[in-house]
Amino acid sequence: MVNLALANSHSCKHLRVSRGRLALGIAQGFTLVEFVLVAAISVIVLMVAARLSVNEARSAIRTYVYQSLRDQMARVTFLIEGEVAEASELSSTWSASLCPAQANRTFLFTFKHSYTQSQLGGSANICYWRDNLNNLYRYGPRFDYRTGVLSKPTVAIPSSLRLVSPRTRLYDIAVSQGVLKYKIKIGIDASGSGLIWNLSYAPSSEQVARVGTACMPSASTTSTGCW
Repeated sequence: MVNLALANSHSCKHLRVSRGRLALGIAQGFTLVEFVLVAAISVIVLMVAARLSVNEARSAIRTYVYQSLRDQMARVTFLIEGEVAEASELSSTWSASLCPAQANRTFLFTFKHSYTQSQLGGSANICYWRDNLNNLYRYGPRFDYRTGVLSKPTVAIPSSLRLVSPRTRLYDIAVSQGVLKYKIKIGIDASGSGLIWNLSYAPSSEQVARVGTACMPSASTTSTGCW
């Protein structure tokens, strides 16, 4: 009986010591090695997540920029092809009598727009230019902002030089037998992680615009356009 009592007493002391050590370990938390390991894993996970997020954002921005450049190119080519289709006397040779000289700008091509009888007849010269930054300009009568119809140049509303499209380069321009061929490049060439907005878009195929293709079937046509 005495031995059994001593054994029970020893077991109780051992249990109390073990519980005390367990409580002390819980109160102390992680060891230094465990804390460093958890912190390192957390940092790695956060860095991977941040990198994935940045890559997704960059990809979305590039897609948006490229689509904007394609839309800009579509507007420019639509304007040029639409105007040339209603024009005559297309030429890539500069003439001061047709296109007044513009400072710090390079001449591209010119044509004559022939107004219909409903527009009081007559004609007007339209010229395209670019500056040293490859901004595309148009000299000629402006469009009516309410109707979209090409206005006739008058003393009150003369022909003027207006920006058509920024950072738009027309090159390899060729004019032959009433056909205008050119290549177009829009945007800015740049590289580097901090320049994701500075992109360019240049289709490999050349653009083609033909005079006289906007004539109505009843209109008489010649090789030089609509009359």
